[in-house]
Order: sequence, then C-alpha cells, then structure tokens
Amino acid sequence: MDLLSGESPQILSKSKRRFRSLKLVSVNDDDVLPETPYGVDYGRLSNGLTYYVRSNSKPKMRAALALAVKVGSVLEEEEERGVAHIVEHLAFSATKKYTNHDIVKFLESIGAEFGACQNAVTSADETVYELFVPVDKPELLSQSISVLAEFSSEVRVSASDLEKERGAVLEEFRGSRNANGRMQDAHWVLMMEGSKYAERLPIGLEKVIRTVTPETVKRFYNKWYHMQNMALIAVGDFPDTQSVVELIKTHFEDKTLALDPPLIPQFTVPSHEEPRYSSFVESEAAGSAVMVSCNVPMVELKTVKDYRNLLAESMFFHALNQRFFKLSRKNNPPYFSCSAAADVLVSTVKAYIMTSSCKQNGTTEALESMLIEVVRVHVHGFSEREISVARAFLMSEIESAYLERDQMQSSNLRDDYIQHFLRNEPVVGIEYEAQLHKTLLPYISASEVSKYSENFRNSLSCVIKTIEPQAAATVDDLKNVVLRVNSLEEGSIGLWDDEKIPEEIVSVEPNPGHVLQQLEYSCIGATEMILSNGIRVCYKCTDFFDDQLEQSWAACIQLGKIMTGRGSTEHAMHMSKEHILVGWNSPGWQHPGRHETRSASTRPEGAQLSTQCTCRKSMFWSAGTVLGGHIQVVKYTTGSGSTVHAMHVSEEHVLVGWNASSEDSFELRVLAEPCETRAYAVITCSGRRGPCWSASQRTRSVLDATVEDVSGPTVEVAYSRGCQRHSNQGGAAAEDVKL
Repeated sequence: MDLLSGESPQILSKSKRRFRSLKLVSVNDDDVLPETPYGVDYGRLSNGLTYYVRSNSKPKMRAALALAVKVGSVLEEEEERGVAHIVEHLAFSATKKYTNHDIVKFLESIGAEFGACQNAVTSADETVYELFVPVDKPELLSQSISVLAEFSSEVRVSASDLEKERGAVLEEFRGSRNANGRMQDAHWVLMMEGSKYAERLPIGLEKVIRTVTPETVKRFYNKWYHMQNMALIAVGDFPDTQSVVELIKTHFEDKTLALDPPLIPQFTVPSHEEPRYSSFVESEAAGSAVMVSCNVPMVELKTVKDYRNLLAESMFFHALNQRFFKLSRKNNPPYFSCSAAADVLVSTVKAYIMTSSCKQNGTTEALESMLIEVVRVHVHGFSEREISVARAFLMSEIESAYLERDQMQSSNLRDDYIQHFLRNEPVVGIEYEAQLHKTLLPYISASEVSKYSENFRNSLSCVIKTIEPQAAATVDDLKNVVLRVNSLEEGSIGLWDDEKIPEEIVSVEPNPGHVLQQLEYSCIGATEMILSNGIRVCYKCTDFFDDQLEQSWAACIQLGKIMTGRGSTEHAMHMSKEHILVGWNSPGWQHPGRHETRSASTRPEGAQLSTQCTCRKSMFWSAGTVLGGHIQVVKYTTGSGSTVHAMHVSEEHVLVGWNASSEDSFELRVLAEPCETRAYAVITCSGRRGPCWSASQRTRSVLDATVEDVSGPTVEVAYSRGCQRHSNQGGAAAEDVKL
C-alpha cells in the first residue's frame, strides 16, 4: 500500500524549490568564493565592531545572539594563565550597568537558556558569549544586546568580584581534573609541543586562579577587549533587520575606538617527523581506546579549488569510516567501533583523527588495524563503488539541507556567522553550495579522494595515544606496531574486499493485504490503519520539515526483565542492503529497555524502499508470520562487552538476536508473532558461555523451551497468556527453531 502516492503538496516541495531543478554553475578552480556573507545585514561600526543581522523565523519569537571575541588563552602571559576564562566568568557577575549577578537574574526572568558551559566558552584563540532569548517584546531584544555591549567593554573587575568568582572557577578546574580531563590535556600538550598553545590550556593554572590580582585581570581585559576584535551576531524572528542594526548602534556606537590596539599575533605549531606516543593507564577509564592524530596546516577556504578539496576530504572520511564500520561487524573484530574525522585545533592547525574503542588488552590490535586500513588506501586507493557511495551520501546531505533551507534554526545560522568572523569561513548560501555540490561532485575521482590518506602518515606530526583501565600496551609495543605497518607498506598489502550491491531489496513483490479498519484522530491530525496481517500503521502529515518522512517500527516487549549483563542491544544491518539506502535513509536502532525500535528518515520518494528495508531486513518481527516462521541461528559470540547478532539468511527468516554483554551472561530473544495474537515470545538465558537451546511452539498459548548447559541456566519464557519457568540440566541442542 502506498500511503504517499503522488506528490502531495503537504509533503513535497514545489517544483521550483526542488534540488534537481538547480542549474550547474560555470566555475574555474581559481575563482574566488564570495567574501561577503550571504543573507545577512553585514557591516562595521566606526569604532571597528563587526555586526551580522539576519531575520529567521525558526523558532518563532526567539533570537540567537552572540558576541565573538578574538581573544583566548594563548594571549596570556605566564602570570595570567587562566585569566581569559576568569574574564568570561566575571562578565556574568558584574558590569558597570549590571551588578550582583543582575544579568543572570534577567536571563532567568525572561526564560532564556542559561547554565554552565551554555552561554560562553573560552578556547585558545577566542571567547564567545551566546544568548538565546525571547523577542516577543521589543524591549527584551534591546536589553539582551545591552548585556552583550556590557561584556565588550564594561566588565567590572574589583577585588570583591574576583573573590566571588574564584570559587566557581576553581570548582570548574577541579572538575576538569578527572581521568578524561587529565588525559585530554596531556594529549593536547603532545600535539602542541613546542608552541605556546601547549602551555596555555584555557582552564589555566590552579596557582594563578587562587592568587591572581584584580589589576592583572583588568590589564588583560583592557589590553585585548577592543571593538576591532569583536563581532555582534543576531539571528532571529525579527520583523526587519534594520531596526536590529539600529539597536546595535544604540548600545555599541558610544564605545571608543582604540587608536593603537595591539595586533593579535599568529602562533605556529612546529611539525615533527617522528611519532609521539602516550600510553595512559587510568582506573577511572570507561574502557580501552586508541587515538591517532596527525596535525596538518589550516588552509582558508577562499577559492572553488579549496571548496572542491573540502568535498574530496569529506568523501575520504565517509569512505574510510565505511570500511571501519564493516570491520567492526566481522567475527572477532579488532575494535568495537572506530571512526575518522578532521577537527580544527587552533587557528593555524587542524588534525586528522582516528579513534577506536576496543576490548581490554586489545589496543595494539586496534591500532594495527586502523593503520593498515589507511595504508591500504594509500597503496590501492578506494574503489569507484566506494567513491560513488560517498558521492551519493554528500549529494543527499546537501539536497536535504537545500530542501529544508527555510527550516534552518537561528542558532545554526548564528554559528555560521561566528565562524565567518573568527576563521574567515565563507557563508555563500545553501543554494550556491548546492549548485557547487552538483557541479563539482561528479568529477571528483577516486584517486583525488584517496590521496588524503597521506595526511595520516606517521611521519607527519603524528601522535598516538592509548587508554586502558589496566596496564597492558607499552610505548614500545606501540612503536613496534608502527614499524610493522610501515614494513607492510614497503612490501605488499592486499586489496580491500569489496562487496557486490544487489540492485533491489525485494526481488519478488509480496501479495498485498488490505485495510481492515481505519481510525481518524482529528485532535492530533493523525490516521491509524489496521492491516489484514495485524500490523497497525499510524501516519501524520506535518510541515515541520520539507521533503522528509520519518518511519518507526516498534516491537513492544512487556517484560520487566529483558536484558542481562552490562551491554546494550545493537543490530548490524546487512551491509549490501545498507548501501542501497545511500542517499535516501538515515537508519537507526533504539533499545530503551522495554521496547525496541527500528527507525528511518527519508525523502517521500524513498518511502517504499525504506519500508522494504525496515520491514524485511531489520527488526520488524511480525514479518516472520507473514513470510513463514523459520528462525535460524547463524552465529554466536561472547566476550567482555561484545555484542554479536545473528542475521537471517533469507527473506523467510526472522531475526534472532544474540547478546553477549559480559563473560558470564548472555541474552537470547526470539520475537515472532504467534498465530492469532500480537504478543511476542522472549527467552532470556543467564549462565556461563556456550549454552545450546531449542524451542518449538506447540500451541498458541505455550512456548516450550529447553536449554543445555553444564551449569543449568534458567530459561524464562514470557508470553501474553502467562509465564513458565524451566530449570533444565539438559536438553536437545538445536541449530534452528521452527514455529
């Protein structure tokens, strides 16, 4: 049944708004991207303050404001370490106009978002103050801009103010001294070694926080907080932008222009050829992990060539992460999860980063697997199929962004303008970005993408870190792994085992059912249909987002106990089926405790494809009743924290989930729709590893089960009409169960 047949005006965009109607642009690599930010009233006051003002109605009657200051902890002298962060705290404490935390009281009184790490952040290169305020009353916007104006030049730094804030800053300092904070700081120092950044962590030094004088804080504030170093950004539900510009002038134009302000210096980070290593043993660590980071120079996005390189880089990370994901879903994987990304560290440097979480004593295996995969890309490159998947993914992302451009949140737009001011990141508008994607993506080759693996070479400012709860891998072990992988690169390394993608999920269309009953819920504008196989479908048309369809299929389990051990349930989709969905869906699993949900987000045109994948190839358990009731156990693996799930091998098989969440327990759940009921049968076994089981449905109300295991585990059989418990010392082992 096609619930979304045709092109409903309630769901699909008008043709003139559609992505496919966008024309390609004629560009050359050396063409300069627009420097003036798109869609915003942009300018500079006579005193040097830059401003950005844009009207945006998402959400209604709200505005996202920010004061961005190009002043961070790297500008501190030795006796000032931590002062940039202290200034941020003092701003909310008292200014010339507002005293005794009046700013906090004002924000709370109007229902503005306020809290720790929510309204301001201090980093090495900048400090950003943010407000998200209601604007249903004109005076609220004026008062909010007035608050930011006070932050810019009127922060009060008295002895009493400083003493009141020392405690809060010290508490934040102590909170950052946990295991995670200590390891992050140590890794930062290794990456930044030889530069001032290594010695200027924003949190500062405890000694300075305790003893710094008001005069020192005031000197830092007066030296660097000048209008030329600041920008005021306002994005919100404004009737017009000019009135907001006038408010900015009212509150900021009387601020004096500094005649000879000090220039903001640029600090370099020295490169190094030999990898640096750190092996952390931390009892508080949640598990074992590996991180590989390589510093590369920060390149400003100025030309079309730079934009093309950015797209190629994004394709590289997508293709590499797909390989990592597939490796994590194999038998005895080298890690539980692994991902790669680029991250801006400071104004002059960004890092290529790979991180993985792995089993205890498995850090060297995880590291070797990560490095080998990068070497494999460097030697053989990505296949054309991998590149086509990455290309389709990026095209789908920009299409969604374009079709939903009128639903962009004000806070996201504000953040774009913040980065334009701080890092000269161009804001060219989503329409031009979409045109660039359509123009450039088809011509980005596999070799062009694969070359980004060179940025992970361990001779390029590489830092390797491992984290373990108990001592296992040493620095020498890590060095040996790197040497071993380097020798592989010099010798030979095999091609990636690529897989074939089927052309379709369902090769033979099933016989259609019919609607037994249709219910209308006018109070919420929803419709529910009860189908002939017992499935209930509920749908609602909204205008929240253009061109988006959300699907959710739930298997409800009315049991108090459905989990054993520490782990959570996670299902691996069959990879070839997943690739069919590239450009259409964002699939996901949820297991909140009493139910499981398979969900997908897709464009309306992809509704049928998404439904086929969701129903047939995931956790829509009642499909087993429609297609035949044969459950086959494919594989079982246990181990500390590992989770492996058996997948069906044909359309007639219902999913069987094996969960081995600890060494001493496992969970087996069989969910199928028994005959004329809508209940689900669930088996939970607790015992040592290695049990075998068999079960058969003998009647509509009883599910009998036996388990074979030397320790005689308990088997719980839950059913809507009752619950039986069997304690078995033996039983017939079976590889499959027939309903």
